[in-house]
Formats: sequence, structure tokens, C-alpha cells
Amino acid sequence: MRWLPNNGSELTDELVAAYQLEGYDTTPSNLGRSFLFEEAGLIWTDDDNALGMYLTPGADPTSYTRTYLMTRILKRTGYTATQTFDRLTNA
Repeated sequence: MRWLPNNGSELTDELVAAYQLEGYDTTPSNLGRSFLFEEAGLIWTDDDNALGMYLTPGADPTSYTRTYLMTRILKRTGYTATQTFDRLTNA
């Protein structure tokens, strides 16, 4: 995590462990929805099985990484891509 400020020291052990977890499919089957977090970048879902994130200009790399790893934790606990998107965006 050398690419993060302070070498990622702000990430919890649970988030660091999430690097080993499987993520959602990143090939969308349709246009779906997207949401721009000012600090964490863009998150999108196809409301099927795919969900992804992009680090946008001006976004904080630590916030992006924290949110991205949270998607993996939510997938492990049984959330669908749509449920994860809705939870993180408060949709």
C-alpha cells in the first residue's frame, strides 16, 4: 500500500484483509447506474452482477481504496452488486 498516503496506515486490518477477497464481475451487461463520490471516485453497477469503481481526478486515494475494499467485504457477506451499490450510495 505504498501508493497511499502514510502507506495506508488509515486502513483497518479488516480492510487490508479484503485485498484477498473476490470482487464483483467488472464487465457490465447493460448501462446500469453510477454515482460520483466527491472524495472516493465513481462507483457503478449494471444492476445485475457487475460493480466497479474508478478513481477520478481529485478523489482521495485512501477514500477510494477504503470504499473499494468495502465492496469486497459486502460481497463476501452476501450482498448482490445492486445491494452494495444501494448501500454505499444510500439509494
